[in-house]
Amino acid sequence: PAAAAAAAAPAAAAPFIMPASDAEDLDEDFLNWLRDSKLYKYRDTFVAQGYDDLEILSEATTQELEELAALSGMPAGHVRHFLRGVEKLQLQGGAELQSRREQLEMLSQM
Repeated sequence: PAAAAAAAAPAAAAPFIMPASDAEDLDEDFLNWLRDSKLYKYRDTFVAQGYDDLEILSEATTQELEELAALSGMPAGHVRHFLRGVEKLQLQGGAELQSRREQLEMLSQM
């Protein structure tokens, strides 16, 4: 009887884990920025919506960022933190990001 009840009970859904090959394709600077900004838990939604690197994120309009935050289910405090973080990227990140990207490309060609 216990075995029959266990067999009849639905199996719990396994948590979604991004396959290693997909995770490896993501921009490392983007992942580090999410971790440093304490926004990593929103990664899957960002990636699903096409915001998978810092360049794309920094080029987004405020309206696009607010829509992304809403889709991610961010509470208001996280939204403000996210918008400030992207604003900082827009102000500081352009040249730095390009320089880091060029350095990584050079290293990958060695």
